[in-house]
Amino acid sequence: MTKINVEKLVKVIKGKVLQKSNRKIVKNISIDTRKLNQNDLFVALKGENFDGHNFVGEAIKKGASGVVLSQVPLGVDSIIGKKNLLVIKVDDTLLALQEIAGYYRKMFDCLVIGITGSNGKTTTKEMIFSILKRKFSVLATEGNLNNQIGLPLTLLNLEKKHRICILEMGASSIGEIARLAQISNPQIGLITNISNAHIESFGSLKNVLSGKMELINALPVKKGVAILNIDNVKLRRILETNKVKCNWLSFGVKNRGHIYATNIKNLSYGIEFILHIKDKQEKIRLPMLGVFNVYNALAASAVSWNLNIDISLIKQALENFYPVPMRMEKLFFKDIEVINDAYNANPVSMKNAIGTFSGRSSAGKKILILGDMLELGKDAVKEHKKTGKIAAKACDVLFTIGNLAAFTAHEARKFGMKKENIFVFKDRKKLAFELKKIIQKKDMLLFKASRSMKLEEVVKELKNSIKKV
Repeated sequence: MTKINVEKLVKVIKGKVLQKSNRKIVKNISIDTRKLNQNDLFVALKGENFDGHNFVGEAIKKGASGVVLSQVPLGVDSIIGKKNLLVIKVDDTLLALQEIAGYYRKMFDCLVIGITGSNGKTTTKEMIFSILKRKFSVLATEGNLNNQIGLPLTLLNLEKKHRICILEMGASSIGEIARLAQISNPQIGLITNISNAHIESFGSLKNVLSGKMELINALPVKKGVAILNIDNVKLRRILETNKVKCNWLSFGVKNRGHIYATNIKNLSYGIEFILHIKDKQEKIRLPMLGVFNVYNALAASAVSWNLNIDISLIKQALENFYPVPMRMEKLFFKDIEVINDAYNANPVSMKNAIGTFSGRSSAGKKILILGDMLELGKDAVKEHKKTGKIAAKACDVLFTIGNLAAFTAHEARKFGMKKENIFVFKDRKKLAFELKKIIQKKDMLLFKASRSMKLEEVVKELKNSIKKV
């Protein structure tokens, strides 16, 4: 992080200095005392399940140069007066963190790329990073730190060497992406797709679209570039009705956008397709499962082409791309094939994953391990029943975990699966125990659920048990 003048920082966050120090600059900002280094400025954030104010004393003991808080915790006031410590009081510490990040972003002359969408954000972000880093110095969101806290923290990692910053933007309600765009000032905005992910908090698919479009609406009209999935009905309609005011590019498979794919083939190691960019084309052998990852590759190619990256370099990067952990990650535990897609789930990604799994050949049993899909609101039961109908035709054995996934199991039986091949659980350890009992050589397994179901723990248990055999 580049140094920030303390006096300027106080003005930016409209803070009240409760105690001055002789330090004139801030070298780094931390929100987590577990990762705090000496002389960091500690910002005490409040969340639903945590309050950083409870750790102000620990931050001071660890050598923080200052603290930003909205209240002075009991017992800490006696420590503060004895330290050369900057203490700044604000009304809202999250707002303060965001304002610091917005100010800090303006210190750098770099191109910011914003990425949002219902599915594929993280994989697409990583693909873009894998391409652009071959030509530029690039900063990108770590993991999926894409929210009101994660994005500001990413921006605070900017350095003078960075020419491009790639920011994943997640949201669960109207206005959140608008705020992230206000902080980061993107020049390129990408929407991967629109579906009913987070529909419980958004309220409707119309609101999901409006929320994601906040990124596009924030782009500069003359120099901004929007990149949209033309195969997605909602996004295609946006383009057809001329609702994008800046320059734009499209990508697709069914509808040929500026960047498109043909001759898509599922192979044992991944997927093959012809990438078309304007009058150029390349055969791409993507080491990832699922046609949906072709869309992610097309989106990444569109961003890269817009930045004058040659198609041959795009090909090289995509063919050497390694899947993000727990996102259609192909693993082999001896001679058992495991597809670990346990990072998250919504109806579209669930359907895509099961479809890919169904299309793969296996010398042994095909076993689905499915958990709850969350944040679906009033559609939750209906969507889990739909998954059951799909699962019935895709596997030999079905394991489910969670109250909602029980509807998936019930529907699978209704559509032809035998009762003895369906196992319903609420406990991961019991599921893992029963799963290990029926697995045999050459079997193929798919794990898929929302993040909080923690199916990766079952994958780990399975791996450890097979190693011991």
